[in-house]
Amino acid sequence: MTAPTTRKWSLTSSPRPGGADPFSPRLEEIIDLIRDCALDHAYALATDVRESARSAANDVAAGRASSFLGEIAGMRGNLGVAMREYGAAIEHLEQTDLAGSISRAYRGWSYCYLMFRMPRLALQPALEAARIAGLIDVPDVKQRAEFECAICEGLVQIELQRFGDAEGSWRAVEGLVARMALVDDWLPGLHSMLGGRILIERGASEGDWRSTREGVRTLEEVAAHFGDSGLRFWQAWTLDALGRAREEENRDAAVHHVRRAVALYREIGSEHLYEAAEQWLRSAAPQTGARYGVSPTKVRRSRIAADAQTIEGQYVAGPKTQELFERATRFGQLVHPVLVMGESGTGKEGLARIIHAASG
Repeated sequence: MTAPTTRKWSLTSSPRPGGADPFSPRLEEIIDLIRDCALDHAYALATDVRESARSAANDVAAGRASSFLGEIAGMRGNLGVAMREYGAAIEHLEQTDLAGSISRAYRGWSYCYLMFRMPRLALQPALEAARIAGLIDVPDVKQRAEFECAICEGLVQIELQRFGDAEGSWRAVEGLVARMALVDDWLPGLHSMLGGRILIERGASEGDWRSTREGVRTLEEVAAHFGDSGLRFWQAWTLDALGRAREEENRDAAVHHVRRAVALYREIGSEHLYEAAEQWLRSAAPQTGARYGVSPTKVRRSRIAADAQTIEGQYVAGPKTQELFERATRFGQLVHPVLVMGESGTGKEGLARIIHAASG
């Protein structure tokens, strides 16, 4: 998948002339299935729509279906597939006048990197999504796209520990919250989630526990709101973030939140996020005994880093290893062969697996 383009487009969001798109009802059904986390059914339907749309030379439907396939792959934790699908979506949609759908594809690409805790890679597609959203000429569509782009960019900035920039994104769309509630009643929850994360992270960095507690209350309310709305994926992601944020302040509560997230991840089939949350729970075991996870052996006690994750069977933890993994995923997007060289035992085979997983 190529890097986001920086060329200026003349894009709109107006529908094409010639009547309703025959694929539209099935695409709307896919949206509902993804929202309900019926990922197997959504995947089958999106695959069928994409192939039919390609046969009919319908770039709009093919692009939107590919974007949904990228979203499904991201929720399941298959980063390589998600990146390929979003790349295919953008290639199709660049032939159309649907700036909103192009922006959504870039936003989904950014969220995939966020799920894998690679905010440096998530920032560029988040900014590109926002730029393209600014080109939309239908006011209602533009407002929603800019609202969701601001949330995405804010979440990226939090992971980059740029709390001022994150707060700027939050405040930029504060005036749209009431309007978004009329569009879809769960959208204000995204704004509250971003605000809660800012309070928690800034409070922790500045030692302001009052701010942290306020952020905790906010995320607890957001998680309940997402649960009431049937948005299990966002509910799980909020609980996961809430648990990790409370690790220092209240480990018992933190473990409780993450265990709830694990159950939801397992239920909806988010394999990568489930594994990462399980690893976090195992990292709590040395400090709490066998209460929250499998106890380490008495022969050798080891602590897995809280930010560790398993990628193609390899542990990825720490800034240097994560930077290496980010480079490997970029190499996987090349069309050229990649030669991995190094002494015996340095991890060439594991690195090759990661590059292969990110490739086509």
